[in-house]
Amino acid sequence: MRYARPTEPLHVVDVLVEGFRLLWAGIRLLYLPAFLLALVVGAISPIEIPSREPAESLDFDQVDWLRFAASIVAGFYMYAVITAIVHYVASGAPEGVPSPLFIATRRFPTILAVNLMYILAVFAGTLLLIVPGIFVFVGLYFCPLLPITEGRGPTDSIRGSLSLIKGHWGRTFAVAVITIGVGYMAGLGSEKAALFLADQFEGDFLSNTIMMLTYAAFDAIIFAVSVCVTYGLYQDLRLRQTPDRDLRPTD
Repeated sequence: MRYARPTEPLHVVDVLVEGFRLLWAGIRLLYLPAFLLALVVGAISPIEIPSREPAESLDFDQVDWLRFAASIVAGFYMYAVITAIVHYVASGAPEGVPSPLFIATRRFPTILAVNLMYILAVFAGTLLLIVPGIFVFVGLYFCPLLPITEGRGPTDSIRGSLSLIKGHWGRTFAVAVITIGVGYMAGLGSEKAALFLADQFEGDFLSNTIMMLTYAAFDAIIFAVSVCVTYGLYQDLRLRQTPDRDLRPTD
């Protein structure tokens, strides 16, 4: 299936539908990288998800903190790669441009800087009060996308995100809440499914392997859906802001 970008602004529900259209068009390119990256992130993280044990307070040693930091960085890279693939599919898979993996890797220092600035800004806003933190979260919602989709630098990505949502804060908030809420519920469901399947096998090694593979298989879909819906909203807001802008990758 070849994807065609929308040519006029969409309603919120249509933005969600557009995200699934984009997922369907790019699933063959998206799924395997998302699955492999989900396995890597899960293997690096010191937090066992899913887990048969009840959640306990974090008691990390130095190695655990290093693994935790590495898993966050790996998660940023995963987001960048999937975003680059989605952008490639949405652009009609044009010839003569570098691969999505190359683009995500080359721009990763910028992507890392943008994500760290985003986290710090949301954290600072939340420390003031919950509401400022929410406003910052929504205002900078697209800054992790812009280094990939438009080749922007860290501060320019922040300005670009604020410019995109200007006049469309409610629309962005609604899609973000739906995406995060559905993703969270789907994640809980995938944990239960992974644990259920793991319990059908004897032996710790086989059981744990089945559990991790099942969870990563579901997580890859959940993550890809989240990126596709976010990209669908990005397209909609960019179309509203600059109807004639060419969003195809050029480098």
